[in-house]
Amino acid sequence: MSSSVEKVLSVDSKDSHINNDNVFAIHPSKIKWLADFQKETFDKVVIQNVSNEYLKSINFFYIGQSLKKNGVVDVYVDQQIKVMQDLDASEIETNAKLAGFTGFEQQPFERWVKKGNQQVKISTIKVSMVIPEKTVKAK
Repeated sequence: MSSSVEKVLSVDSKDSHINNDNVFAIHPSKIKWLADFQKETFDKVVIQNVSNEYLKSINFFYIGQSLKKNGVVDVYVDQQIKVMQDLDASEIETNAKLAGFTGFEQQPFERWVKKGNQQVKISTIKVSMVIPEKTVKAK
């Protein structure tokens, strides 16, 4: 009996998962490279430390194409200004909907970031979504 290892795509400007053998890490500026990947490669996608300028619908389309059906995407909003986090989360959802994602959930999330020489806990939002089993194909 063979065990299946979950294949995770990490989109991260700080390379947080670079030493994990089960994670394929890619810089946000290289998301378009996913267009050349085999379709439905990854079981899960984690997006963190990424500004919304990289989270446009075309990039979510590339991410969706590389994700197995019903695979989960978790986006950790990279916005330290608390009052802007809801706006950024809504923009992420809108762009992901245009790329075919569904099942959106927003949850508060706390993480540690380095400010100067110290670690500081900040509150943010995690946006989760899935690529559905059936999507409309463009002609």
